[in-house]
Amino acid sequence: MSSSHHTVAHNWANRTGKCLNGFNMFHDNETIFSYSSHFPIARHIDGVVLFTTESYSTSTSKHIGIVGSACHHLTQFNVPDVRATGIAAHKRNAESFKKRFNAVLESAVRRRSAELMQWDIDSAERLAASYLAYCKHFGFRRAPLRILNLDSLKETMKVKAEKQRKAAEKLAEKRRIAQAIEFERVRTELVPAWQNGDSTVRLPYDYEPTLCRVVRNESGDYIETSKRAIFPVADAIAEFPRLLAMAAESAANNGANISPNPTNIPRPSIKLGNFRIDYVNDKGIKAGCHWMEWRIVLRTARQVGFKFDASSFRAAVDSLETESI
Repeated sequence: MSSSHHTVAHNWANRTGKCLNGFNMFHDNETIFSYSSHFPIARHIDGVVLFTTESYSTSTSKHIGIVGSACHHLTQFNVPDVRATGIAAHKRNAESFKKRFNAVLESAVRRRSAELMQWDIDSAERLAASYLAYCKHFGFRRAPLRILNLDSLKETMKVKAEKQRKAAEKLAEKRRIAQAIEFERVRTELVPAWQNGDSTVRLPYDYEPTLCRVVRNESGDYIETSKRAIFPVADAIAEFPRLLAMAAESAANNGANISPNPTNIPRPSIKLGNFRIDYVNDKGIKAGCHWMEWRIVLRTARQVGFKFDASSFRAAVDSLETESI
């Protein structure tokens, strides 16, 4: 029975000498292969791992990823020739570091983004460090790889970063203006239509403040919020006196949030349809994702014909009652 790819990879990485064969991966305790011996993924040699820079197919790429995860704790050198033996072969591998180093620097020059330029510069520096370490490990000397135009690249990067910043600011302002125009359209066109009962209009879910409208129905009148929650008018009328009393209590306590059922003062929960009230204060009512301002609550109460004396908390709501929606 063959082992899983991950099992094969971990046993190879830890050189257990076990689980040599998987469905499409196998190892000989030194080298691990994808499909067959024609494609070595990585090889243990002299206390380090030579890891391939080559690719072959989508499935082989997955095998490479699995092996890379299994041996990430080991010292690795990414090289084209995993089977390299002898100074000449290792020198050819060393030359591949130079090619990749030069390639990422050329890429950095072409980059439009300062972030991607920095990514390439960091990659070049990692390649330069790996190049020296590889040469030292296999016993031959090479001059260090240096980014000769580093100052020029950094200056270009600053210019591009500033250009990106200005472009981002311009885009953000454009979006802000578009959002303001859309909000005004919703406020002046959609909100009145929705409040007048137009069933074809839906307000954006994130529109604030949360609004209410009374919907007359043969099976029973209900209140609908602009977030599309509904509850019976009868529940609103029944619970409104308690809500007013809690608002008055909040106003008397510097706007504190008053819970319908605090642990120290047992009270029955307040429910509107299937929804519970979280808390009330002198600014409004919180229920789940809804925050209902008192000016909207009071207007809705009048629409359903509720008669109330708000004198006990008049100071808290007088200014709100006169504000436009």
